[in-house]
Amino acid sequence: MNNINNKNNKNIIIHISGASGVGKTTMGTQLKKKFGKNIVVKDTDDLMSEFISSIGGKFINFDSIKYQNYIDNFINKQTKPIIFVGLYNVDVTKEPYNMRSTYNFYITLDKNIIFIQRCNRLFKKYLLNKDSNNFKSKLKNACDYDLIMKQINEWDNYYKKYNFLFLSKEKIITKVSQLIIKYKNKTKTKTKTKIKIKTKTKIKTKTKTKIKTNIKTK
Repeated sequence: MNNINNKNNKNIIIHISGASGVGKTTMGTQLKKKFGKNIVVKDTDDLMSEFISSIGGKFINFDSIKYQNYIDNFINKQTKPIIFVGLYNVDVTKEPYNMRSTYNFYITLDKNIIFIQRCNRLFKKYLLNKDSNNFKSKLKNACDYDLIMKQINEWDNYYKKYNFLFLSKEKIITKVSQLIIKYKNKTKTKTKTKIKIKTKTKIKTKTKTKIKTNIKTK
């Protein structure tokens, strides 16, 4: 989705998506470690949770137009490159929210590995929380092989429809890193140009002042 109508359209916005369990959050963490304060990494799940909290914490109060405005407000507050990681948080039968992203990537990985990673994630949460009731209720969905394969295929088709570039984790990290570095270099060049212009203007002003002073003295 292009960053049309984005007030902060000089900024670079990247959206990294992929099937649940493919490693989107992990990739966001890796990029944050690599570029630190030079980028903003935002998980779409966190963005949705923050919006729900802002409207009273109840999903029943959800309004898709207000949520789109919430996304836009978040984007317009940022001054650094933004990397969204996560799914659109919308049913695959509906239009996605506009993340105003200029570059869109979708992580590809063997579907069986995605299945294993999703199950492992659930088991890790259980070991941390020891919530047996919650574990049992989630086990069927999280580790149902046929259901997960169906979901992965639906997500794949949905994001192809919206022209996401399907690549491996390694290739996405490489491409995103190149984009961030290119953006940083452009910003540095613009800053240097502005400084040079300001310096030249100051010199010209000083020269004119000296000439005027000399004329008055004569």
